Amino acid sequence: KGQKEEEERLLQAIPLFCFPDGNNWAPVTEFTSETFSFVLTNVDGSRKIGYCRRLLPSGRGVRLPEVFCIISCLGCFGLFSKILDEVEKRRQISMAVIYPFMQGLRESSFPAPGKTVTIKSFIPESGTEVGG
Repeated sequence: KGQKEEEERLLQAIPLFCFPDGNNWAPVTEFTSETFSFVLTNVDGSRKIGYCRRLLPSGRGVRLPEVFCIISCLGCFGLFSKILDEVEKRRQISMAVIYPFMQGLRESSFPAPGKTVTIKSFIPESGTEVGG
């Protein structure tokens, strides 16, 4: 039970790591996306790594940046950065096109070192969709 409570506490801390400067944020019209990571260490020494992409969603007028965060026990910044690139491309279209992509990732096995993972997920209006 103590380990579950510790995990809950770690999960509640994630937004603070995603927006460590959250008190200083104001709506903006332009923002260059950024990628960063953080490490959460449990009392037993186990680690979870947060891979984050902070971006401004498409739209008009002032708006607040968002963060997409992937939590993993694997240290693979390059792979997760590429995944977040795809999330950012899809976010500029709609939140709805992120979900099928992320579901495909969850259903895929993790690639061995030097190997790739292929996710079949199209981006609307990119020429990859099938019309009907």
